[in-house]
Amino acid sequence: MSRKVLRNETSDDEIASVMSAQHWMLDAMGVYQHHDAVTGTAKQHVADNYVEKLSDAMAINNAAYTTEMMDILNKTAGIDALSLSTCIGGMNGTVTDCPIANHTETKEIIMVIHNPAAQNFSDLVRVQLPSASYTAQIWSHDTKEFIDVYFDILEQVHFNQTGYPTMPDYDMYFKYALLPNQVGFVRLNKTDMGCKVAPPKASSNSEVSLTFNKAESTRDLHFTFNNSATGILQNFTFDLNYYAADQGDDAYPDNSNCAEGAYLLKPERYERYQYDYSRLDSEEYHADLPHVQQWTFRFVSRLSEQYAIVKVKFFPDTSELVQFDVELNGIPVMKDQQGKDVTVNWIFDNFEAN
Repeated sequence: MSRKVLRNETSDDEIASVMSAQHWMLDAMGVYQHHDAVTGTAKQHVADNYVEKLSDAMAINNAAYTTEMMDILNKTAGIDALSLSTCIGGMNGTVTDCPIANHTETKEIIMVIHNPAAQNFSDLVRVQLPSASYTAQIWSHDTKEFIDVYFDILEQVHFNQTGYPTMPDYDMYFKYALLPNQVGFVRLNKTDMGCKVAPPKASSNSEVSLTFNKAESTRDLHFTFNNSATGILQNFTFDLNYYAADQGDDAYPDNSNCAEGAYLLKPERYERYQYDYSRLDSEEYHADLPHVQQWTFRFVSRLSEQYAIVKVKFFPDTSELVQFDVELNGIPVMKDQQGKDVTVNWIFDNFEAN
C-alpha cells in the first residue's frame, strides 16, 4: 500500500487510514514475537488473545488492502469491481475454502494476484476450481490486454471419515511472471469446451526429475530425486506412523504426570515406539503434465477406520521442491479410548545435513 501513500491524488484521510492499518498489523506482529507465541507454549486464554489481536489487525488491513487492489484493477484493466474476496489457498484446503465455491454458475471471474516480494515472481500460480470446465487468461502488462495462457488442470480426490469418496475439486496451474510489488490479473472463463492454447516449450529445468520406484510392504513409498546438472542423486522413503498418546496415568518418573496436550508430544510410557498408520491401498494414480507431476496414494484400513490420502507433487520446470500433501480423514480414537499422534516420516539414503 506504499504506492497509495506516495500518489499525489491520495488525500490526507486516506493516508491516515493506511497508516492506521499498518500500525495495527505491526503491533500484532510485535506481540507475536513474544517467546511463548513463537514456541506455542502459552496458556489457552493467552493463545486466544493472540488470535483475537491478529484477527482484528487482519480485518483492518484487508479492508485497506482490498480498496487498493480494486483501485489498481480499475486503473490498469478498466474493470470496476464492487468487492473482492480473499482466498489463501492452503495446501490441504479444498475449493469450499475459496470464494469461487459460491459462484459456480458465474461465467467470468477476475482474480487479482499481487507479488509483494522484492524479487521477481516467475513461478506457477495455483487456482482451486469446483470443476474442470474453466479456461484461463492472464493480463499482459506489455499489450494491456488479457491473453491466453497454457494451463494444467488436476482432479483432486477426497474421502470422508468412513473412507468413501466425496466431491472432488480441481487445481489449475499456469505460469505468470510478475515484477517486484507488481499486481497481475487472471480471467477465468467457464466453458464447456477447452481453450486451445499452444503447450509450453520443453522444460528449461529438464535435468531435474523425480521418480516413484516402488512401494514396499503396506506403507513405504520409495522415490529417487535426480539433478543431473549438480550430480545430486537422492533416494528416500516416505511412510505414515503413529504413537499412542499418553493419557496422564502412566506415572512417568520426575514428571507432573499430565496427559498429552496440544503443545506436548508425550507417547504412552510403555509404548514409546511407532505403529504403522493405516495400510497402502493398491490404487495409485500418476498425472504427468507439462507444469506438474503428481502421484496420489490412498491409505485404507477399514478395521481400524484409518484413512489417508498422500499426494506427492513435483514441478520440474519451476522448482526442485518436492511437495507432500497428507490428508487424514479424521484420526480415530482406539477402542480403549487411546489417542494417537500421527507422524509423517522420511528416510534418506546417505543423507548429509551439510
